[in-house]
Parts: sequence; structure tokens; C-alpha cells
Amino acid sequence: MIGNAPPTGAPATPAANVAPPAVAAPSPQPRLANLNSTMLGGAGMAVPPTSPDPAISAHADAPAPPPVAAQPGGYSAAQYGQGTAQAVAEKSPPNSVGGSAPAVNDALTDLSIAGLPSRIARGPLVLIGVGGFLAVGAALFAIFWTSPAPLEAHISVGADGKEHLQLVCEDCVDGTTVTLNDEVATFASGKAQLALTAPLAVGNNELAVRVERPGLGRNEEIALQVPIQYRIKGDLSELDNEPPKLWIAIESVPGAKISVEGTAVELDSAGKGRFPVDVKKDLRGISRKREPLSRTLAYSVTLEGGSVEQGEVNLRMEIVPLSIDSPGSSVVIDDEHFTLAGRTAKGGTVRVAGSPITVDPAGRFAQRMKVNAVGETTITVQASAPGNAPRLVDIRVKRVKDLKEESITFRHGAIESYDQLTLDIDQKKGLAVALRGRVELAREDAHATVILLDVRSGCKKPPCLARLVYGSKVKLEPGAKLSAFGHIRGSVDGTRAGEKLPEIDVEFVLAGTDL
Repeated sequence: MIGNAPPTGAPATPAANVAPPAVAAPSPQPRLANLNSTMLGGAGMAVPPTSPDPAISAHADAPAPPPVAAQPGGYSAAQYGQGTAQAVAEKSPPNSVGGSAPAVNDALTDLSIAGLPSRIARGPLVLIGVGGFLAVGAALFAIFWTSPAPLEAHISVGADGKEHLQLVCEDCVDGTTVTLNDEVATFASGKAQLALTAPLAVGNNELAVRVERPGLGRNEEIALQVPIQYRIKGDLSELDNEPPKLWIAIESVPGAKISVEGTAVELDSAGKGRFPVDVKKDLRGISRKREPLSRTLAYSVTLEGGSVEQGEVNLRMEIVPLSIDSPGSSVVIDDEHFTLAGRTAKGGTVRVAGSPITVDPAGRFAQRMKVNAVGETTITVQASAPGNAPRLVDIRVKRVKDLKEESITFRHGAIESYDQLTLDIDQKKGLAVALRGRVELAREDAHATVILLDVRSGCKKPPCLARLVYGSKVKLEPGAKLSAFGHIRGSVDGTRAGEKLPEIDVEFVLAGTDL
């Protein structure tokens, strides 16, 4: 927040919890394609291709959408593999979204701050996702008995995410068809892939397929017995929860003992159990592009009778992008309001404190937030998109009575000397800084302001320039006095060859003063 050297006030009290925002009906949102593919004992699920992520150039009055049902990418049953401050939402009439970017939604979002026959196929098998897509994988162990007829079968999971029977028939001429329920496949070079309308169960599966040979009149029905011993797959059903959770789901025949990463998994009377996969660190933090979420977990299965099967389950998918233009990762304000703005994937959804806010078709959002009391809290912004893991960004929000008083407190322990700041700057990321000087340049960038400051404090060889990124819009003329308070982001290239400038994430500024 910007201040104009206001009079000294009482120090801020800490603050508390976050309440849901008020919402209104949204405009239709495009959905991302959710193509599933899988691996058996290997890889498996699909995500949409990366979308461009240009900066937001405007903002929009648009109502927030109603809650959207979580749509975690991945597997259906058919797939293997600090004080107390508050913030209130006030509804205003919705305005249409126009231009190339959304305007700030003025419906205020309230924050409460605070040993087998030779022709038997045996698993595990591996199928990698196609078309540039990645997938959550799973492992499955099955025995496929051949029939008296020259027909062999094994199971796989196709690019469509469905289980398939891979059939081999040595005397089936091209054009021979095989039918199971309503699914039909045609042999070519003695091979056919037949989709299954439903996933096979763990245990014995009896299938009757009809084979029709063109022109020969040798049509017949063949019985196949397919006993599946166990299935191990990624369970994404709680990945869009708060907090997100990822599991390894297990099914087995009675008597099996299963461990994942050396830890025994307790199975219920139906032979089912789950193993938790910790992904909290992977999903947190700003990223303007999709990044991979990948885990490889070793499993061991001891079947009744003592036989042991070992393998790996590969969990691979992408994390939805989420960038925050305003207010940045941390903000200090001295009034009720700030703007939350940023961008996620096209067709994505965004929630703040568990409640949805408006996202335009390009994935941009700008929501006016209201904090109704002095205090401090951390809010979580969560972006989601079908077929992707969610991304979460934590934002520290602190409302104070007086920014000048806050600046006095902030300076304790903060770096104020430019020469000290620039000494091994990349080793000082995250440290607090309090800089004063004159504005060289200032420009708005989406809902933020980028400032080139000629720092006057601790500068032995002027000019001493620093790049400030302030997560709010502020009008500043060249030569204006400014004090800025924030944390070191790192360094950026200057205008001269080899020149490095400190880059600062600014929490608040005091305009008109360089005290």
C-alpha cells in the first residue's frame, strides 16, 4: 500500500482467519481437455498443452463464479495405474468483461484475517501417454489363460484411458472381427485391440468373445478367463481438496501382502487400501508455466503361496500455472482494500480462502478484496484445471493503522545501505530492505508498478539503482521522493554490460519522502 508520510499511529495488532467471498453467476468457462492414458507397472495420465502466459494489461468488473466441482485429472475406476482482522464481500452490479483483459471485480471479497503355460501373458506391462501428454500410472498383475482356439490375450490401457484386451490370433486373416459386449475390433496382421466397456475386477473375470472370419463361415464364441491378482494405481480424487492429497490406491485378492516404499499398506476385508503421497511442497509457489509433478514409488506384493512381485508405480502429471501480479507474496496496507490479480491456465478456476473468484476465458483474474480490521493473516490462492494438479500460492496480508509507524518498525533489522545490499546480493534473497531515494522511472505492469529507484541511502558511487516491483498501481513522476520497504528477490541485468541491479519485492511505499 502507498502512503504519503501519514502521522504516527498506534502499532498494528496481529490478525486472523479467512471467510468465503460473495459470489455471483459467471460467464461460461471453456474447459481443458482431459485425456487419460495409463501405464501398467509404468507411466500414465494426460494433461493439456502449455498455454502462453503474457502479462495482464487491464482489469475487469466481473462477478465471481459459483463453486466448481473438483475435476482432478486422471483415473476413474477404469484406469490403472497470526491476530484477528476480517474482510467482507459487498456485491455490486456485474459488468461485462470486455477488451483483452478483465477489470477489477468490485464485489468485495471479505477476509477474516487470522510358472505358467508358455502362451500366457504376464504383467506388469507399461504404456506411456501419447500426444505429448503425461499420465498418472499404475501397476496391475494378471494372468490371462489362452483358450483352446489359437487366440491369445493380454491386458493394457489405451491412450483413451480404457482397459483393452490385446489379442493375437495366428489364423485370423485381416478383416476378422472380434466382439465383446458392444465393442468391436478388427484383426490386422494377426493382432487386434479390443476396448473393454468396464474395468476388470480384481479376482476372476470370465469373458466371452465372438470371432467372425470373413467368407469362411468359421464364426465362434471363445471363453477367456482373466484372473487379476492385484491393481495399484494413482488416486487423484482428493488432489483438488484443501489441502491437496494424492494417494496410491490398492486392490488385491485375499491373502496378499502389499508394501509401498517399504511401508506395509493395511488392507481392509475387501482387499483395498491407500498409501499417501506427500505433494504439498511440489504444489506451492508461483509459476508462470506448467511444471511436472513426478513420483516413482517402489512396491512389493507377496501373494498367497509366497510368490513375490516387485515393481514401480510412476505418478506423472503437470501442475497448473499460477502467477500473482497484485499484491505480490506479501503486502502491508493502511486501509480496507487491496486488489488480488493474476493469471492461471486458460479455462482454469481460482479459489481464495476456499471460495471461487471470477476468472476470464484467458485465465486472468482481478478481485477487489476488503480487510475489515487491523491485523495480519496468510491467505491461500488455489488454481485448478482439469487434468492438472492444482497450484497454491500463499499471500501474507497485514493491515496497519499507520504506514509511517510501520516503516519505523520495519527498519529494525532491515538493510538500508545500498552498498551493503549489493554485496553478494544473490546470497541475501528474502532479507528485509528499507530503501529511500528518487524515482528514475515508473511504469504500470498489469496490476503492479515497476519502479527504477536511485537509492540515496548508503550509496558511495551514484547512481545507485534498484528495480522495485510493487504489487499495486501507483502514479510516480521522475524525481519524486520515495521510501520503499520489502524483501530482496535477487538481481537483474542493468543497462550496461555486466551491470547487476538489486531487485526488490515491495510490501509498501511512502511517497513524497526519502526519510
